[in-house]
Formats: sequence, structure tokens, C-alpha cells
Amino acid sequence: MDGLEPSAKQQELQSLSALDTLMTAMKTNIVPNQEYLLQGSIFDNTVDILLHRLRGLCDNTDIGPESFHDHEACFQLVNLNPGPNPTQPLTLRVRRALDDVTSPWHLRYLGNPEMGDKNRPTMVRNVLDVACGSDVVEFLKELGCRREYDFITKGFIFRKGRLKILVGKLFRPGCCRGRHEKFGRTIKTTRSS
Repeated sequence: MDGLEPSAKQQELQSLSALDTLMTAMKTNIVPNQEYLLQGSIFDNTVDILLHRLRGLCDNTDIGPESFHDHEACFQLVNLNPGPNPTQPLTLRVRRALDDVTSPWHLRYLGNPEMGDKNRPTMVRNVLDVACGSDVVEFLKELGCRREYDFITKGFIFRKGRLKILVGKLFRPGCCRGRHEKFGRTIKTTRSS
């Protein structure tokens, strides 16, 4: 040892400090672990009107909306508690940007919908979103997760404080020639809204 390496006790104290910092951030709601979700559908011929209104209301009016083009896969881990009282399946989503290959993949845990405030017409659920490497799909398969479905989303992100508004269109990943699916190359629209 050259004397510069931290001892085991120092490493333990640093990891405890990081855990305490994370727990404090979650208790003071700095790390958002809940999502209030309100979603809807609009027709293609009214998208421009909505985008114009959101440009005027949101924070990024001077630079315009941020665009995105993502591929998302939904995984489920089922039968966590087999027997007479089975539990709800654990839902995980893996998302990657198709327009920026340098950005990290994201693994997202979505909790079951909870009863929120009855005066607000939104769904409330626990979420956790972390950046990860490209081998996350293989990792989830090794854990026993089953791939349920895939979709591609293309659209714009608007921000207003902590509020994030996504205006996008869903596509089905298309198959190219051969037995292997090439996501992001051929996409099929799902509908006109």
C-alpha cells in the first residue's frame, strides 16, 4: 500500500455518508420518488396548436422544445411470492435514446397506482429512474424478468419548474429482413392520435 488508499473503515464511513445523504434527500423530497401522471390523446391535426400553447407556457420558450426519440422495453418479474397470495408483478422499463447514442440507458421502476388526492384527477405511483449501461437487458433476463412489449416514442419535452410535459407519438418497432429485429430502423405508427 502506498498510504493513499482509504482504509476499510474510511470506505464504510463514506458509503454510510452517501446513504445518509440519499435518505435525507428523499425525505426532503429533493429526489422525486413519486410521479403524478395525467395522460391523454389528441389528434394529429391539433398537435401544432398544443405545441404552440406549451411553448408560451413553459420555461424553455427562448430555445424551443427539446426533442426526443426513444426506444422503450417493458419487463415484468412475476411470481415473486408464489402460493395462495400472489403479489403484483414488478414492472421495470428500459429506455434508450435513438437520436443520441452517447446518452446512457435508463432503468425505471414503476410502482402500482395508489390512491391519491380525490380532488385531483391524476394517477399517483412510486417511480425510480436510474442511468445504467447497455447490458441492462441481459441483466434483467438473468434476473428472470420477462419482456412484455416494446415501443418507440418520438416527440418533444416541455418543462415548467419540476413539471415535465411529454408530447409524443407512439410507434411499434418494425421488423427488418431476417430473423433479428432492428429497432429504430423501420417503425409503424399505431394510430392517428
